[in-house]
Amino acid sequence: MKRAMEVAAAGNHHLLMAGPPGAGKTLIARALPGILPPLSPQEALEVTRIYSVADKLPPGKALVQRRPFRAPHHTISQAGLIGGGSIPRPGEVSLAHRGVLYLDDFELSHMQRHPLLLLVYWFLRFLAPVVGSPAAS
Repeated sequence: MKRAMEVAAAGNHHLLMAGPPGAGKTLIARALPGILPPLSPQEALEVTRIYSVADKLPPGKALVQRRPFRAPHHTISQAGLIGGGSIPRPGEVSLAHRGVLYLDDFELSHMQRHPLLLLVYWFLRFLAPVVGSPAAS
């Protein structure tokens, strides 16, 4: 698992961890931001813009300098995960930009429109286009 995390961090790859409770998935995921490369100045500006719009800039900080780690509760709403709402705000997906979005014990049963499926669509459409795949056309 350690090697997989190092490869994912070094290559800026996405990672899916599955296993029984107590296997250490949460511990490993929380350590991931520490081995990710530092934010470049351009990446720091991107993250800062998102946090500024969401009114989540750390007090006394004009620039976000650490990669975000977001671990929303498994009962989060669609607007909370993807973004939106009556007053549109960035969701956890946006707040995890250039960092880690950790979804632990995520359940679809309480959601009307299945935000996890929207997240998968968003990932396939915008983050992982592969030549010859429907997302790349």
